[in-house]
Amino acid sequence: METPLTRFMIMADLPELYLLQQSAPPNALKDILFNPFVLPLVGGIGFLYIIILFNYLDKDKKLSYWLERSVCTAYIFLISGIDGILQNPYNRLFPGGLADRETSPTLKAMLIAVYVLILVLLSGRLSRTMRDYIYSLAMVAQKDAGLILVLFLNLFSASWSQTPDLTLQNSLVLIMVSLVAVYVGKQFSWTEIHFMLRWVAAILIILSLRSQNPDAEGNWAGILVHKNPFSFAMAQGVIWWLLQAFYQPKYRRRSILFIVLCLYGLQKGGSGASRIIFLMLAILWGYIGIIKKIPVKWAFLSVVIFLILGINATIWVSDNLQYIIVDKLNKDITLTGRTDFWPQIWDKILENPMGYGTRSFFQAWRGADNPAFTLRTTTGFKPPNAHNGILELGTEIGILGMVFFAVSFFNNLSRSIIHLSQNKQPEASIPLQILTYLLMTNITESALMGINTTWFCYVAMSTRFSLDIKGNIMSDEYKKTPKQNNSSQPSLRSG
Repeated sequence: METPLTRFMIMADLPELYLLQQSAPPNALKDILFNPFVLPLVGGIGFLYIIILFNYLDKDKKLSYWLERSVCTAYIFLISGIDGILQNPYNRLFPGGLADRETSPTLKAMLIAVYVLILVLLSGRLSRTMRDYIYSLAMVAQKDAGLILVLFLNLFSASWSQTPDLTLQNSLVLIMVSLVAVYVGKQFSWTEIHFMLRWVAAILIILSLRSQNPDAEGNWAGILVHKNPFSFAMAQGVIWWLLQAFYQPKYRRRSILFIVLCLYGLQKGGSGASRIIFLMLAILWGYIGIIKKIPVKWAFLSVVIFLILGINATIWVSDNLQYIIVDKLNKDITLTGRTDFWPQIWDKILENPMGYGTRSFFQAWRGADNPAFTLRTTTGFKPPNAHNGILELGTEIGILGMVFFAVSFFNNLSRSIIHLSQNKQPEASIPLQILTYLLMTNITESALMGINTTWFCYVAMSTRFSLDIKGNIMSDEYKKTPKQNNSSQPSLRSG
């Protein structure tokens, strides 16, 4: 089979190496690549190609724009789920690896090198797009102070953590991901963000069809760690492609294809909570037409009631599924025993109201020194996380962090309703969908604040809102002049 390496050997007129590679076992091939002669040669040719590509990107604004959007889409893809994609080879580029205590220094150095290389290739475009970045951060701080305070608490939590070095590493990586999200929020419109989100879902299901990763009951986890985040992603993917199918008839066949695939993935994931989440997102989508027609204060109240009903429905279905499992499989009624350890976690938060630091509460590797060491269910199960995003947040940055996030959440909820009531574009519903998904998925999972798409989308959404608010105008569409709308920049309503 011809590979990029064999093509390079032929192009470089190295037939001896080509023949050797054809007959060499994997270890021998590795030795060849790290040969003192071959490695500098491959590195030199690679560096030459980078210089050529860099010069080309600097001159071609259209290509640099497409590369920028592709890189951002790939970045969102890599942090999919709760803890990103932890399956080879995608985990090699997962940003969380920079703070993972099990990641080797070599892999961390390679990951940093890849990110630096991408920044170098995009430096021409970034030199233009980064000019207003500080202004964007200032607007987020002004319009969503709760979010900024949450990030500050994360950074300073190392000062009261029992493992300050590890806490600081995780805090810095979280802030780095948040800064990238701010860039995406300030740089791309809602239309473009929708483009990236729906294609991330498409890539996830395509790759998961090949790598199903079923558990003992046959439920798929796909290329993610567990069936729940996979099923959640599929539920949201259906909504993103439904939006495309309804408002872009030209690409309806493609949209229907991915809707069917995501629904298939949702069914194969076997998560009851994900089906409720899908149902709530679908109902919300239909309910949006009513929200647009009623006064903002009543719309806000109705959405809050809708979210409360959704939370209760998710908990009810989860409890009933557990009873079904007990009846059919003779398993413990509480499974992971959330109802057992949630009160225990809350007691731990009250013991230390400032929290235990970012990623510094659930530390099984510390043995008896683990702050969560005493947590267990009646069956003896020790939870690896809080299985609830709000409680997880409390264990990390305390009660004050929970309050700051609540302020930020309701601020963005009100902004999303105002945005929806004042805009006729199909993408106007995206922020409310993001907030609903964030709240629903964090009832039984810990995916609120971390290196994942949920947090990334939340920060990008807050940034988008903070920049869009100009008096009573809250849409990026109003900020574009006719000349900009007819520019050579490719339209992202297609595809």
